[in-house]
Amino acid sequence: MALYRERRFDAEGKQMPLGHAHPIELSSENVRRILSGLTYSRERLILDDEAGPVFSARELALIATPLALALRELSSDERLRFLTVTERRSLVLGGQVGTSGVIFAGAPGEVNIVFDMLRDGVNVGDGNAERIRFPDDPVEVRDPPFRLVALPEAPVSAQPRANWVVVDPSAAPRPVVQRPPETAPGPPPTPVADPPETAPTTAPPAEDAVTFPYKGFTVVRYAGRFYGIAASEGPFDPEKLRKGEYKTLFERASIEKVIESVDALIDSVRD
Repeated sequence: MALYRERRFDAEGKQMPLGHAHPIELSSENVRRILSGLTYSRERLILDDEAGPVFSARELALIATPLALALRELSSDERLRFLTVTERRSLVLGGQVGTSGVIFAGAPGEVNIVFDMLRDGVNVGDGNAERIRFPDDPVEVRDPPFRLVALPEAPVSAQPRANWVVVDPSAAPRPVVQRPPETAPGPPPTPVADPPETAPTTAPPAEDAVTFPYKGFTVVRYAGRFYGIAASEGPFDPEKLRKGEYKTLFERASIEKVIESVDALIDSVRD
């Protein structure tokens, strides 16, 4: 992962004034929720069409806090360039793939997220992401080979192009916190109060998960949480979930929300 405070220069090498509405104040949790609401679809001539979340759960965990901090440091004549790199896990195509773009606020309440690469091949074999050169300015890409699709819960207010979304930070959803039902005032509850269906002392095994297939995904209820996982990634594995190794994963507040996210993703591919 790499973040750059990017400036623009004219043909004479002079820095160009951009006049952006910076800095941008977003919490790391809202950054994570905004980015987790972005999916994409890509049509390919030879290989199967591709679709899924823009960022994996592991990438979101790595980028959310540093990105939120970097947005608070931007000047009006800068924008934030981001890059994530992962290993492609495929028998046909191997190597590293990168996702990159820029973030800037053209006006108060309008945070622009524009991509120039989305899981495209890159090479940072020496470990230095700063050696990567970005041939295209994301805002000048007119016909990208992919299309962003915002899920219903994402606070996207506009989509000027296929690779460009505008987010309203004030509409960013608050974190969903699951709490036990409120009870009348009294002594603190004992460890056995309001027990779940089972009360394991450690993470429950995979056999305790409730799963069912749905439109090419596996919907999972596990340890009080709800997930949608691409069926192509095999049976549900708690260890794989813990390590953030699922490439296509939705985590939502209910089974209904998982199904809505799957439907939205499939509808975007059909369109």
